[in-house]
Amino acid sequence: MNETAAVRYRKYFDTAEIPAGESKKVAAALGRALHNRARYESVARLIGVPWVLLAALHEREATGNMSRHPANGDKLDRRTVHVPKGLPKRIDPPFTYENCAEEEYAELRKPKDGIWTEEWLAWSAEHFNGMGYAMANRPSPYLVASTTLEESGKYTSDGHFDESHLDGQVGCIALWIAMRAAGISVP
Repeated sequence: MNETAAVRYRKYFDTAEIPAGESKKVAAALGRALHNRARYESVARLIGVPWVLLAALHEREATGNMSRHPANGDKLDRRTVHVPKGLPKRIDPPFTYENCAEEEYAELRKPKDGIWTEEWLAWSAEHFNGMGYAMANRPSPYLVASTTLEESGKYTSDGHFDESHLDGQVGCIALWIAMRAAGISVP
């Protein structure tokens, strides 16, 4: 992660707030994350990332639904059919969240020194989703949806940007803010 990215992510964490109109949605996401915490922790230990990162990614991709692929929310009864297609590659059905997450999240960006910070959580999450927003100098809804930093405009599919679209999901940073408020260490 370069210094420019680190400064941008720090600003997100320092300035983002959850608007009153988003609080119920964010609270529901927090409830799902806490309900699934043990499962996130088991995978996090295997691949060397904080469980809060897995919870946020799974919320974005599958609304925390353990019967859905962690990489894109497709049903776990078959390999993924949406981008990224054909996952998991190294195992055969039946699939579980855990065995898919171990493969589908194996390439998450990690700090070389092994020290996770809030900036590193955001960097890893944004890289997982794609850097299109960063390259366009826009805050990624993947990170800032459901916060005061959210702007209209979203890639509604790979390569298609809709200037007027609002995200509608809980962003990673909103979930991490709610976790911090609940006394959970982030990272």
